[in-house]
Amino acid sequence: MSDKSRTSLFGRRPLARLLLPVLSFFLLPMFSQGQTTIVEWDFNTQQPTPSTSNPANASQTIGNGGGVGTIMFTSINGPNGSYAYATGWAGGANTKYWVVNISTAGYNTLTLSSEQWSEYSFFQYQGPRDFRIQYSLDNITWTDVAGGAFSLTVTDQGMKKGTLTNLPLPAACDNQASVYLRWIMNSNTGANGSDAVSGGQNWIDNISIAGIAMSVGNTPPTISAIANQTTNEDVPLGPIGFTVNDLETPAASLIVTATSSNTTLLPNSGITLGGSGTSRTITMTPAANAFGSTTVTVDVNDIDHHHFRPPRTGSERCSRSRGPRSRASFLHRRRRPDRRDLGDHGERHR
Repeated sequence: MSDKSRTSLFGRRPLARLLLPVLSFFLLPMFSQGQTTIVEWDFNTQQPTPSTSNPANASQTIGNGGGVGTIMFTSINGPNGSYAYATGWAGGANTKYWVVNISTAGYNTLTLSSEQWSEYSFFQYQGPRDFRIQYSLDNITWTDVAGGAFSLTVTDQGMKKGTLTNLPLPAACDNQASVYLRWIMNSNTGANGSDAVSGGQNWIDNISIAGIAMSVGNTPPTISAIANQTTNEDVPLGPIGFTVNDLETPAASLIVTATSSNTTLLPNSGITLGGSGTSRTITMTPAANAFGSTTVTVDVNDIDHHHFRPPRTGSERCSRSRGPRSRASFLHRRRRPDRRDLGDHGERHR
Protein backbone atom coordinates (compact mmCIF):
# COMPACT_ATOMS: atom_id res chain seq x y z
CA MET A 1 0.00 0.00 0.00
CA SER A 2 1.11 3.57 -0.53
CA ASP A 3 0.57 6.56 1.68
CA LYS A 4 0.30 10.29 1.43
CA SER A 5 1.79 13.05 3.55
CA ARG A 6 0.14 16.40 3.79
CA THR A 7 0.68 19.98 4.87
CA SER A 8 -2.36 22.03 5.86
CA LEU A 9 -2.84 25.77 6.30
CA PHE A 10 -4.97 27.17 9.16
CA GLY A 11 -5.59 30.43 10.97
CA ARG A 12 -5.53 31.69 14.54
CA ARG A 13 -5.68 35.51 14.48
CA PRO A 14 -7.44 38.00 12.20
CA LEU A 15 -4.16 39.09 10.56
CA ALA A 16 -2.82 38.63 7.04
CA ARG A 17 -0.38 35.87 7.96
CA LEU A 18 0.69 32.43 6.79
CA LEU A 19 1.89 30.14 9.59
CA LEU A 20 3.45 26.75 9.04
CA PRO A 21 4.73 25.15 12.26
CA VAL A 22 6.86 22.07 11.78
CA LEU A 23 5.65 18.73 13.02
CA SER A 24 8.30 16.78 14.92
CA PHE A 25 8.38 13.04 15.58
CA PHE A 26 8.84 12.19 19.25
CA LEU A 27 11.06 9.12 19.11
CA LEU A 28 14.12 8.28 21.17
CA PRO A 29 17.35 8.44 19.15
CA MET A 30 19.10 5.07 19.15
CA PHE A 31 22.39 4.18 17.50
CA SER A 32 22.54 0.67 16.18
CA GLN A 33 24.09 -1.46 13.48
CA GLY A 34 22.85 -1.40 9.91
CA GLN A 35 23.44 2.27 9.09
CA THR A 36 24.18 3.28 5.52
CA THR A 37 25.72 6.52 4.29
CA ILE A 38 23.07 8.92 3.01
CA VAL A 39 25.51 11.64 1.90
CA GLU A 40 29.22 12.32 2.36
CA TRP A 41 31.68 15.07 1.44
CA ASP A 42 35.46 14.46 1.26
CA PHE A 43 36.18 17.32 -1.23
CA ASN A 44 38.76 15.28 -3.11
CA THR A 45 37.26 16.58 -6.35
CA GLN A 46 37.67 20.15 -5.01
CA GLN A 47 33.95 20.69 -5.56
CA PRO A 48 31.17 21.60 -3.07
CA THR A 49 29.00 18.64 -4.13
CA PRO A 50 29.01 15.27 -2.30
CA SER A 51 31.59 12.59 -2.98
CA THR A 52 29.02 9.88 -2.10
CA SER A 53 25.25 10.13 -1.80
CA ASN A 54 21.90 8.59 -2.56
CA PRO A 55 20.06 10.08 -5.58
CA ALA A 56 18.08 12.57 -3.47
CA ASN A 57 21.29 14.29 -2.30
CA ALA A 58 23.50 14.11 -5.39
CA SER A 59 23.25 17.84 -6.16
CA GLN A 60 23.43 19.21 -2.60
CA THR A 61 26.35 21.53 -1.77
CA ILE A 62 28.16 22.80 1.29
CA GLY A 63 27.71 26.48 2.10
CA ASN A 64 28.46 29.00 4.83
CA GLY A 65 26.79 32.05 6.28
CA GLY A 66 26.90 35.02 8.60
CA GLY A 67 29.58 36.84 6.63
CA VAL A 68 32.15 34.06 6.25
CA GLY A 69 34.39 34.37 3.18
CA THR A 70 34.22 32.43 -0.08
CA ILE A 71 34.63 28.67 0.17
CA MET A 72 37.95 27.46 -1.25
CA PHE A 73 39.60 24.04 -1.48
CA THR A 74 43.10 22.95 -0.49
CA SER A 75 45.41 20.92 -2.66
CA ILE A 76 44.47 17.29 -3.13
CA ASN A 77 48.00 16.37 -1.97
CA GLY A 78 47.24 16.90 1.73
CA PRO A 79 47.34 14.00 4.21
CA ASN A 80 43.61 13.45 3.82
CA GLY A 81 43.25 14.81 0.30
CA SER A 82 41.49 18.12 -0.24
CA TYR A 83 39.59 20.16 2.38
CA ALA A 84 37.03 22.94 2.12
CA TYR A 85 38.13 26.11 3.91
CA ALA A 86 37.22 29.75 4.44
CA THR A 87 38.40 32.86 6.28
CA GLY A 88 36.39 35.75 7.72
CA TRP A 89 35.39 34.15 11.03
CA ALA A 90 36.27 37.12 13.30
CA GLY A 91 33.47 38.15 15.69
CA GLY A 92 31.29 35.31 14.49
CA ALA A 93 30.01 33.76 17.74
CA ASN A 94 26.42 32.54 17.16
CA THR A 95 26.32 34.03 13.65
CA LYS A 96 28.97 32.44 11.38
CA TYR A 97 28.73 28.84 10.24
CA TRP A 98 29.16 26.01 7.73
CA VAL A 99 25.86 24.55 6.48
CA VAL A 100 24.48 21.67 4.39
CA ASN A 101 20.91 20.92 3.29
CA ILE A 102 20.01 17.25 2.81
CA SER A 103 17.06 14.91 2.35
CA THR A 104 16.64 12.16 4.94
CA ALA A 105 13.51 10.69 3.30
CA GLY A 106 13.29 6.97 4.03
CA TYR A 107 15.87 6.99 6.85
CA ASN A 108 15.84 7.22 10.63
CA THR A 109 18.37 6.84 13.48
CA LEU A 110 20.62 9.45 11.88
CA THR A 111 24.19 10.31 12.86
CA LEU A 112 26.63 13.04 11.83
CA SER A 113 30.43 12.84 11.58
CA SER A 114 32.91 15.54 10.50
CA GLU A 115 36.41 16.93 10.99
CA GLN A 116 37.54 20.57 11.32
CA TRP A 117 40.86 22.39 11.65
CA SER A 118 41.70 26.01 12.57
CA GLU A 119 44.88 28.07 12.28
CA TYR A 120 46.35 29.08 15.63
CA SER A 121 50.11 29.85 15.40
CA PHE A 122 49.89 33.67 15.33
CA PHE A 123 47.40 35.95 17.06
CA GLN A 124 46.54 37.66 13.76
CA TYR A 125 45.72 34.30 12.19
CA GLN A 126 43.38 32.72 14.71
CA GLY A 127 40.66 30.48 13.40
CA PRO A 128 37.65 29.66 15.64
CA ARG A 129 38.09 27.09 18.39
CA ASP A 130 34.49 26.39 19.45
CA PHE A 131 31.52 25.17 17.42
CA ARG A 132 28.14 23.54 18.01
CA ILE A 133 25.79 21.62 15.72
CA GLN A 134 22.26 22.87 15.02
CA TYR A 135 19.45 21.58 12.80
CA SER A 136 16.47 23.22 11.12
CA LEU A 137 13.58 21.97 9.00
CA ASP A 138 12.87 25.36 7.40
CA ASN A 139 16.24 27.22 7.47
CA ILE A 140 14.66 29.74 9.86
CA THR A 141 14.19 28.13 13.28
CA TRP A 142 17.37 26.47 14.52
CA THR A 143 17.72 24.00 17.40
CA ASP A 144 20.91 22.82 19.12
CA VAL A 145 21.69 19.11 18.75
CA ALA A 146 22.25 17.49 22.14
CA GLY A 147 25.94 16.74 22.66
CA GLY A 148 26.84 18.77 19.56
CA ALA A 149 29.14 21.36 21.18
CA PHE A 150 32.84 20.69 20.60
CA SER A 151 36.23 22.41 20.47
CA LEU A 152 39.23 22.22 18.14
CA THR A 153 42.05 21.43 20.58
CA VAL A 154 44.14 18.57 19.08
CA THR A 155 47.34 19.66 17.31
CA ASP A 156 47.34 18.21 13.78
CA GLN A 157 49.15 19.38 10.61
CA GLY A 158 50.22 22.59 12.36
CA MET A 159 46.59 23.42 13.16
CA LYS A 160 44.05 22.65 15.88
CA LYS A 161 41.61 19.86 15.06
CA GLY A 162 38.18 18.83 16.34
CA THR A 163 36.26 15.68 15.40
CA LEU A 164 32.62 14.62 15.56
CA THR A 165 32.04 10.87 15.37
CA ASN A 166 28.53 9.47 14.91
CA LEU A 167 26.76 12.30 16.73
CA PRO A 168 23.07 11.19 17.04
CA LEU A 169 20.69 13.60 15.34
CA PRO A 170 17.22 14.24 16.82
CA ALA A 171 14.30 12.11 15.66
CA ALA A 172 12.74 15.28 14.23
CA CYS A 173 15.32 14.99 11.43
CA ASP A 174 14.17 11.49 10.44
CA ASN A 175 12.39 10.90 7.12
CA GLN A 176 12.32 14.55 6.08
CA ALA A 177 12.36 16.02 2.58
CA SER A 178 14.66 18.79 3.76
CA VAL A 179 16.95 19.03 6.80
CA TYR A 180 19.51 21.79 7.36
CA LEU A 181 22.59 21.11 9.50
CA ARG A 182 25.09 23.76 10.48
CA TRP A 183 28.37 24.04 12.37
CA ILE A 184 27.99 27.44 14.06
CA MET A 185 30.67 29.27 16.05
CA ASN A 186 30.07 28.87 19.76
CA SER A 187 32.48 31.59 20.98
CA ASN A 188 34.93 34.21 19.73
CA THR A 189 37.90 32.37 21.28
CA GLY A 190 40.69 31.58 18.83
CA ALA A 191 42.11 28.13 18.35
CA ASN A 192 45.13 28.86 20.60
CA GLY A 193 42.71 29.23 23.53
CA SER A 194 43.67 32.80 24.43
CA ASP A 195 43.52 35.22 21.49
CA ALA A 196 40.31 36.22 19.78
CA VAL A 197 39.33 34.81 16.41
CA SER A 198 40.94 36.93 13.70
CA GLY A 199 42.00 36.27 10.11
CA GLY A 200 42.69 32.55 10.43
CA GLN A 201 41.33 29.78 8.26
CA ASN A 202 38.89 27.07 9.28
CA TRP A 203 38.89 23.81 7.33
CA ILE A 204 36.13 21.21 7.19
CA ASP A 205 36.27 17.69 5.74
CA ASN A 206 34.89 14.16 5.86
CA ILE A 207 31.29 15.20 6.52
CA SER A 208 29.11 12.10 6.68
CA ILE A 209 25.41 11.69 7.49
CA ALA A 210 24.31 8.09 7.94
CA GLY A 211 21.00 6.45 8.85
CA ILE A 212 19.00 3.24 8.90
CA ALA A 213 16.67 2.61 5.99
CA MET A 214 13.07 2.46 7.12
CA SER A 215 10.90 -0.60 6.57
CA VAL A 216 10.70 -1.86 3.01
CA GLY A 217 7.58 -1.40 0.95
CA ASN A 218 5.91 1.69 -0.37
CA THR A 219 6.89 4.39 2.13
CA PRO A 220 4.94 7.66 2.26
CA PRO A 221 6.16 10.68 0.34
CA THR A 222 7.46 13.63 2.36
CA ILE A 223 6.70 17.34 2.19
CA SER A 224 8.77 20.08 3.79
CA ALA A 225 7.63 22.81 6.15
CA ILE A 226 6.75 26.25 4.73
CA ALA A 227 7.99 29.43 6.41
CA ASN A 228 5.70 32.12 7.84
CA GLN A 229 4.33 34.61 5.28
CA THR A 230 2.37 37.90 5.40
CA THR A 231 0.06 39.57 2.88
CA ASN A 232 -2.41 42.48 2.58
CA GLU A 233 -5.91 42.49 1.14
CA ASP A 234 -6.08 41.80 -2.59
CA VAL A 235 -2.37 40.92 -2.65
CA PRO A 236 -1.50 37.35 -3.71
CA LEU A 237 0.84 35.20 -1.61
CA GLY A 238 3.67 33.47 -3.37
CA PRO A 239 5.16 31.75 -5.09
CA ILE A 240 6.10 29.99 -1.82
CA GLY A 241 8.63 27.21 -2.19
CA PHE A 242 8.53 23.77 -0.60
CA THR A 243 10.09 20.39 -1.38
CA VAL A 244 8.65 16.91 -1.88
CA ASN A 245 10.38 13.53 -1.95
CA ASP A 246 9.61 9.83 -1.99
CA LEU A 247 11.82 6.80 -1.45
CA GLU A 248 10.36 4.73 -4.31
CA THR A 249 8.67 7.22 -6.66
CA PRO A 250 10.69 9.78 -8.66
CA ALA A 251 10.01 13.29 -7.39
CA ALA A 252 8.86 14.34 -10.87
CA SER A 253 6.03 11.79 -10.65
CA LEU A 254 4.69 12.94 -7.27
CA ILE A 255 1.28 14.59 -7.47
CA VAL A 256 0.69 17.74 -5.40
CA THR A 257 -2.82 19.10 -4.79
CA ALA A 258 -4.22 21.90 -2.62
CA THR A 259 -7.73 22.86 -1.47
CA SER A 260 -9.22 25.76 0.47
CA SER A 261 -11.81 25.35 3.24
CA ASN A 262 -13.17 28.87 2.72
CA THR A 263 -13.71 29.28 -1.01
CA THR A 264 -15.44 32.63 -0.51
CA LEU A 265 -12.14 34.04 0.70
CA LEU A 266 -9.82 31.84 -1.34
CA PRO A 267 -11.42 29.96 -4.25
CA ASN A 268 -9.69 26.74 -5.22
CA SER A 269 -9.21 28.37 -8.62
CA GLY A 270 -7.08 30.97 -6.81
CA ILE A 271 -4.52 28.33 -5.78
CA THR A 272 -1.73 27.79 -8.29
CA LEU A 273 0.82 25.02 -7.89
CA GLY A 274 4.12 25.20 -9.73
CA GLY A 275 7.64 23.87 -9.85
CA SER A 276 8.85 20.40 -10.75
CA GLY A 277 10.79 17.50 -9.31
CA THR A 278 11.58 18.03 -5.64
CA SER A 279 11.13 21.82 -5.82
CA ARG A 280 7.47 22.91 -5.84
CA THR A 281 5.65 26.20 -5.26
CA ILE A 282 2.21 27.39 -4.21
CA THR A 283 0.67 30.79 -5.00
CA MET A 284 -2.63 31.90 -3.43
CA THR A 285 -4.79 34.69 -4.85
CA PRO A 286 -7.74 35.63 -2.58
CA ALA A 287 -11.09 36.85 -3.85
CA ALA A 288 -11.34 40.60 -4.39
CA ASN A 289 -12.19 42.72 -1.33
CA ALA A 290 -12.42 39.63 0.88
CA PHE A 291 -11.06 39.13 4.37
CA GLY A 292 -11.13 36.34 6.94
CA SER A 293 -9.35 33.02 7.30
CA THR A 294 -9.17 29.70 5.52
CA THR A 295 -7.54 26.31 5.88
CA VAL A 296 -5.55 25.30 2.81
CA THR A 297 -4.53 21.65 2.70
CA VAL A 298 -1.52 20.76 0.55
CA ASP A 299 -1.18 17.05 -0.25
CA VAL A 300 1.57 15.08 -1.95
CA ASN A 301 0.72 11.64 -3.36
CA ASP A 302 2.86 8.93 -4.84
CA ILE A 303 2.33 7.51 -8.28
CA ASP A 304 -0.25 4.94 -7.13
CA HIS A 305 -2.60 7.78 -6.14
CA HIS A 306 -3.57 6.11 -2.87
CA HIS A 307 -4.81 8.66 -0.37
CA PHE A 308 -4.15 8.73 3.33
CA ARG A 309 -5.38 11.34 5.79
CA PRO A 310 -3.86 11.07 9.28
CA PRO A 311 -6.33 11.56 12.11
CA ARG A 312 -6.22 14.93 13.85
CA THR A 313 -5.56 15.19 17.56
CA GLY A 314 -5.24 18.08 19.94
CA SER A 315 -1.45 17.99 19.65
CA GLU A 316 -1.53 17.40 15.88
CA ARG A 317 0.84 14.43 15.99
CA CYS A 318 1.00 11.49 13.65
CA SER A 319 3.00 8.30 13.57
CA ARG A 320 6.27 7.98 11.70
CA SER A 321 4.85 5.68 9.05
CA ARG A 322 2.37 8.30 7.98
CA GLY A 323 4.92 10.94 7.12
CA PRO A 324 5.32 14.55 8.27
CA ARG A 325 2.49 17.04 8.32
CA SER A 326 2.46 20.82 8.77
CA ARG A 327 -0.37 23.29 9.19
CA ALA A 328 -0.54 26.94 8.30
CA SER A 329 -3.05 29.77 8.04
CA PHE A 330 -3.93 32.16 5.28
CA LEU A 331 -5.57 35.07 7.12
CA HIS A 332 -6.90 38.12 5.34
CA ARG A 333 -8.33 41.43 6.60
CA ARG A 334 -9.96 44.37 4.89
CA ARG A 335 -10.18 47.74 6.62
CA ARG A 336 -13.66 49.23 6.79
CA PRO A 337 -13.58 52.92 5.66
CA ASP A 338 -14.48 55.59 8.23
CA ARG A 339 -16.54 58.69 7.42
CA ARG A 340 -13.59 60.51 5.91
CA ASP A 341 -13.26 57.67 3.44
CA LEU A 342 -16.84 57.72 2.15
CA GLY A 343 -16.09 59.99 -0.75
CA ASP A 344 -12.95 58.10 -1.68
CA HIS A 345 -13.48 55.15 -3.97
CA GLY A 346 -9.94 53.88 -3.44
CA GLU A 347 -9.10 51.16 -0.91
CA ARG A 348 -7.12 51.64 2.27
CA HIS A 349 -5.13 48.85 3.85
CA ARG A 350 -3.83 48.12 7.27
